[in-house]
Amino acid sequence: MAKWISAALLFFMVFGCGSVDEHAVTFMDGTYRGAFFDRGVMEINVEFELKSDTLSDIRFRYLKYKGVDYLDDESEESVVVREQYRQLADYLRGENLSKTLEALHYPANIITKESDGLTVATIRSGKLISALRDALNRGVYRK
Repeated sequence: MAKWISAALLFFMVFGCGSVDEHAVTFMDGTYRGAFFDRGVMEINVEFELKSDTLSDIRFRYLKYKGVDYLDDESEESVVVREQYRQLADYLRGENLSKTLEALHYPANIITKESDGLTVATIRSGKLISALRDALNRGVYRK
């Protein structure tokens, strides 16, 4: 009997009980904040407004890597990196967050600005994805 129960449990763990729409998740309306840390060092901190699962505004509160603050530094490299992150954020504005978050895994399809060897590969969209998911996991910061 225990073998049958174990087999049934294993079957449902592997195959599930039916189809689930991964985009059916809804989030509370409000302001969200999230961050990406690497080895205990914050690299990205974002704040965004969400209404009816649509992202209406996104702000980078912190954007730093290896001591370079991309929000304040005006070197050509920093300006390009900052613009690339802003293009990713602009891509999300007005879109259903659950449906468009996956597209960030392919920044080359979104970012158009490149400069002197700074290609789309320079940007780590996974950091932005992690910061956005962190915010959603934390829940509404302010209604």
